[in-house]
Amino acid sequence: MEGLVAWLRDPYFHEIVLAKNCAIPVDAIALRMAAEAHGKRLEFVQVEGSPLTERRGKGFGEGDMIREVLQKSEVLRGAAGFCKATGKLYLRDAAAFYGSPGGGVFFKTAAPACGALVFWRGLICGMYRSKRFHRVLPWLHRRVGIPWSLVAAAPREWIDTRFYKVSREGYERRFADSYERVDDALGYSLEAAFADDAEGCADCTFVMEAPIVYGYSGTLGTAAAEFSEEIRREAGELTARIL
Repeated sequence: MEGLVAWLRDPYFHEIVLAKNCAIPVDAIALRMAAEAHGKRLEFVQVEGSPLTERRGKGFGEGDMIREVLQKSEVLRGAAGFCKATGKLYLRDAAAFYGSPGGGVFFKTAAPACGALVFWRGLICGMYRSKRFHRVLPWLHRRVGIPWSLVAAAPREWIDTRFYKVSREGYERRFADSYERVDDALGYSLEAAFADDAEGCADCTFVMEAPIVYGYSGTLGTAAAEFSEEIRREAGELTARIL
């Protein structure tokens, strides 16, 4: 909840869509009132998590959630674009990042080393990029028994999907179905899929440095910064009101 409070305090944003893909009851009226106290409009959208997320990974679940949110959100329905942030996190210098020009703004980084057979696994990444053949290698691994080391992906780059800005048209054209190719267990994450699908994007801006992030995130790690005691206190009070 600290991340949400930090975004509510950020003067750059005036409308926020908070999306959750869990069944825990949340008092949406209390959320809206908390946002109004900061001069913001907040829309709460609760979606059903896909049953495929358990097998395909959290990146699949994230992409499927955004698909549902874009369909259901009144705020986003008429928006020309949106800024995405993982709700439990806050980005230092958010206005400078999200205010960058272009049809898309992304943090990009080299993917971590993947151990043995990296060259071979790098070659087969093309199959994971393919909308037509991306399920062949997972099928060979799970049904035929081909060893993980021979079929797992070794992507060269990642796009940090915790924070990005994108036009609605650009997202629907390039990234709306990226999540459908995700298979975390075989090394092909949403970050890798986004990096592949962003290739050749002439109106995209890529920031080649790690973001300074408040809060903890497991996938890409965190250049750690701590939330203030004031934000923590407000977050605790808000949690007690909405749950």
